Amino acid sequence: MDTIMKIVSLKEQLIQQNNKINDAQARSSKSFRISSPLIQEVKLFQTKSQQNQKRKESYSTQSNSPTAKYDNFIQFVNTSQISQADREIDDIPRQSLLSSQAFRNSEQLSPRTIEAAKKYFQNGIQFAEDKDSVQEDSYSDSSSSEDQNREGQNDNGDLLLDEELSEWKTLKIEDVFSLFEAKCADNKLKVLPQQLFKFVDKLKNQIKKGSLSLQELQLGVQSSKKIIQLLKNNSKSKCLFSKLLLAKNNLGDQGIQQLCNFLSKQHRSSIVHLDISNNNLTSVGIKQVVNMVSQNQNIISLDISSYDGYNRNRLSRSACIYLSQYIAQTEILQFLKMQNCCIGPQGLFSLSKGFTANRSIISLDISKNDIGKDCSQCFESILSHSKIMELNLRGNFLGDQSISKIGELLKPGLKMCVLNILDISNNKLTSDGINNFFESIQKNQYLERLILDQNNLRGGLPEIIQFLQENTNITYLSMVDCCIYPEVVESIATGLSRNSSLKSLNLSKNFIKDSGAEMIAQSMKYDPNLITNRSLKVLDLSKCAIEDYRGQVLSDAFKYHQGIIEVSLCHNLLGDASGFSLIDLARNNQKIIKLDLDMNLIRLDYMQEIQRLISMNVDNHKSMREPYLKEKLIELKSIEQKPEDFLKKEEEFQKKNNQHSQVITKYQELYEQEEQVCKQEYNKLLDELVDIKKINQSIIISKDNEIQHKQILADYENQISELRIENEKLQNDLEVQNAQFQSKYQVYSKRKSQLEEQKKKLNEKKLQMILQVEDASQLNKDLENKIKQVQDRIKLLQQKTKSKPNNKSTVNIQQAK
Repeated sequence: MDTIMKIVSLKEQLIQQNNKINDAQARSSKSFRISSPLIQEVKLFQTKSQQNQKRKESYSTQSNSPTAKYDNFIQFVNTSQISQADREIDDIPRQSLLSSQAFRNSEQLSPRTIEAAKKYFQNGIQFAEDKDSVQEDSYSDSSSSEDQNREGQNDNGDLLLDEELSEWKTLKIEDVFSLFEAKCADNKLKVLPQQLFKFVDKLKNQIKKGSLSLQELQLGVQSSKKIIQLLKNNSKSKCLFSKLLLAKNNLGDQGIQQLCNFLSKQHRSSIVHLDISNNNLTSVGIKQVVNMVSQNQNIISLDISSYDGYNRNRLSRSACIYLSQYIAQTEILQFLKMQNCCIGPQGLFSLSKGFTANRSIISLDISKNDIGKDCSQCFESILSHSKIMELNLRGNFLGDQSISKIGELLKPGLKMCVLNILDISNNKLTSDGINNFFESIQKNQYLERLILDQNNLRGGLPEIIQFLQENTNITYLSMVDCCIYPEVVESIATGLSRNSSLKSLNLSKNFIKDSGAEMIAQSMKYDPNLITNRSLKVLDLSKCAIEDYRGQVLSDAFKYHQGIIEVSLCHNLLGDASGFSLIDLARNNQKIIKLDLDMNLIRLDYMQEIQRLISMNVDNHKSMREPYLKEKLIELKSIEQKPEDFLKKEEEFQKKNNQHSQVITKYQELYEQEEQVCKQEYNKLLDELVDIKKINQSIIISKDNEIQHKQILADYENQISELRIENEKLQNDLEVQNAQFQSKYQVYSKRKSQLEEQKKKLNEKKLQMILQVEDASQLNKDLENKIKQVQDRIKLLQQKTKSKPNNKSTVNIQQAK
């Protein structure tokens, strides 16, 4: 009896201790869950792994065929608690619900199909958690699994999981029906139940958590009203949409006007991203969108592109001017996509004026807009003034001149350009323009991703060596379909061997061949005497005409490369020898998680072995985090097994709280006393303020006079200083002029002495001339006297001849003459 009583007492003691430990663990788990996120991560990992296992087990027995879906529907109808009228669906054959003539010819859904659909979609359309989540085809199994998960979470008491599940929101099935009917009315189609089920399935697959995705549903003007109704109902719920995706529909200007009128009034809406690409919009609709975005202060991302040929959005020059005005004023918009919108060079010129005053846009897509070659000034105003980090210029046929101008803007200088991603593919570039571009961006500190696809680089790339050697920020380089031959690959390989930052290189669809592949392999091989690239993780050499032997060389180079993760060698000429070496590669280098070898000449068993090894590498890669979590679990369990420490900490915390509460009460009493004293002083100060204001007015007047007097004195002193400066200038000018005058006076005096000497000589000559003239005048006088004598003589002879005419006298007269 004594032993039995001892055993009973020991059991009671053990039970009491267990209860105390459980209480302490519960308290510690609650406090620790709030303080440390490690337990939450561990429990999330456990619950998600359990959910994935349950989903795999449930989906392993199911198929995606329409007959299996119908069987699941019948099973749900039979197992659920519904009326006998709804159970009559069991009597209908399998395909009668979807292919009966009565439903095909009807323009409205019958109430029986609506009720069946409501039962089928009992919890509405659930949002997918992410892209990798499994699509649930049978809704009965999904609802039961969710209830089980929720019960398990309530048992565990995980606060973070409850918050995560509260964000899973649903749509009302009535709104989905009305949207389907509006879609049928827009396209002038009959309302058929089989199309309803397809519509709802497609909608379920598209809609994800946080985004209302209505892409490619052929929605028109009447559907825009139903979209507004969906948004109104969502605004009343706790979980709001942040993205509205309406791409590849036919809303047109009228439908977008209705939607913009609603969104412009919603100043507190939760929509951040708006996608209205491929909706047959003109400049009228674009202006309405710009008006709405300017009024709604929440949208930071706008997509008005045209990705396909149908329902294209077209921007005229007036729309570009209107958009540029908004770009110059906005401080909220950060992402803008305008791909294939017929902008042209004139539209880009008008948009560039808006970017000169913009500081908010960080991502811009203006690809495929026929910009042309003569737009270098537009890029200067866009890049030198804005803060764009991502720029897409694909398919604009810019030419070498524009690319060299962009390269000059990317040089580090006064006007810093912060581009991180640049796409200049398919722009009719040659090797000359690309070499100039590489030379300009050698020391750029911001560019990380560069895409040069579909350009002609046949002439060679000598500048890429210096670029890859000096630029330590580039991480992604793509040169797909660029007419690259082995001569060009040599410079790429040498630059790659000297680079330490490049993580992804894409050289697919080029003529690399065997020699180029061997050069790349040599740049990747480990050599302690040489500098080799160790940072490359992704390499794409698909469609490069690489043969079997060079495949072995590449696999040997990748075997001991510590950084390589993904390799693509599809669409080449690799054979069995390459396959055997690639098996060795996948076995030795366990970091490789992707090895694409499709469309090669490798044996099937080799391919299967490579896939098996790669899948093992993937599993190992995924399970790398499990040991870390297990260690953390052990640490947390060891902490939970010591509740006494937590009790002591709680007691200390309570003591501190009591002390703080006492101090707070004391401060409150002091605060009340000081508040009363302050009120009394405040009243006194109010009385004094009236007198002080009068005094201040007089002081202000006197101060204004003093300020004016000081201003006058300051102006006078400024004038005096200016006059002094002018006087100094004049003195300097006078000194210069005096020096010039003295130099000129010396020259003048020398010239004067010379002239005086010349004057003396001329006077002497003049005297001589005067004497000669006097002598000549005397001679003239003598001659005149002689002439008179002769004339007198002639006269005498003439008189004589008149009295006595003779022949001799006439002869004498003639002689005298």
